[in-house]
Amino acid sequence: RLERIDAALLEAQPPAPPAAAPNAGEPPRADPLRRSLTRAAGSQRLAGRGARRRRPSPVCVRPAVGTGIRPSFASSAGREGYMVAHLPTRVAKVADTLALESPHWLRPAVVGALAAPREGRGAAPAGFDAVSLGCGPGFDLPALALVKPLLRLGADGADRTLLGQSGVRVLTLDYEARWETEVGAVVAATRSALGLRHSAAFGRCDITLPLAAPANELVEEALAGGTRLFVASYVVAENAVALRDSDFVFFEELFARAPAGTLMLVLETTHRQFPAIARAAWRGGGDAVAAACPRVRSNRGYSLCLLKRSAAPAGVEGGEADAFGPESEELSELFSRFEEDDRRQRRKALDEESVG
Repeated sequence: RLERIDAALLEAQPPAPPAAAPNAGEPPRADPLRRSLTRAAGSQRLAGRGARRRRPSPVCVRPAVGTGIRPSFASSAGREGYMVAHLPTRVAKVADTLALESPHWLRPAVVGALAAPREGRGAAPAGFDAVSLGCGPGFDLPALALVKPLLRLGADGADRTLLGQSGVRVLTLDYEARWETEVGAVVAATRSALGLRHSAAFGRCDITLPLAAPANELVEEALAGGTRLFVASYVVAENAVALRDSDFVFFEELFARAPAGTLMLVLETTHRQFPAIARAAWRGGGDAVAAACPRVRSNRGYSLCLLKRSAAPAGVEGGEADAFGPESEELSELFSRFEEDDRRQRRKALDEESVG
């Protein structure tokens, strides 16, 4: 079905001009991709010859970010508007995070995850470079497509060979099945703008449920099949209430099951749930899980990076705690700030509810 959608979108619109080569050391830009995506999405809304394109209003997720209660994406026009309106910021933040050089283990982990051998298991065919959790319209695909060539240029001989020059394949998963059409539009636009055979498959998942739940079968299949990169982009804040009720068990069980080398990126409009996610990962993976919250310049905010290492580090000179583990004083101070922000926001939400 995705192939048919992609073919129809590509036939309906001329290809966008190829993306300009990024300057050395600078993150790639998504402008050509946005032009291509706008055309691809707009072609579906033409009512006939001479019809004018209308720019649909996007689904507004800001109230959900404040309340932590899942919004509705039932409106096709709202999903289409969301896809076009949020493409630049969403793609930029994922790409910027993937390209960071600090913490020191992040870049090697990204290269290792993308170069890891993979095999097909069950419904997940071989070769997925990443799993997008709560994918929405699938913005992680163009982000990876933009960053992978830069990672290849900076990799050594062996990793460069493993990374190869092929397109990116992403398993896009969401609780809202209606996103499948928009994922198809993003795939078509990515191919048109970047000129490679990038692809995505769509399926269901729900991060508010345990990993073993039937809804998360494809996540388990991807882990078993060798995928080592997982991205939860702009899906945590809008599900905060259900995640707290579940004690973030999805993340605990994922890191309990994940082999060494598994990397998860959590990107959000707010950092308020990062401490709870990190502690769930530590419950599941113990001291072998490294955590960091680097600042990302595309939105001047934080992202959460979690890596399952082969073992906890033996320690550093002077017996200091692991700087990226559960005993890290720096992380503890940062997480205390984040948790205070969360308590403040929850009090605000309760006050607004009582006034209403």
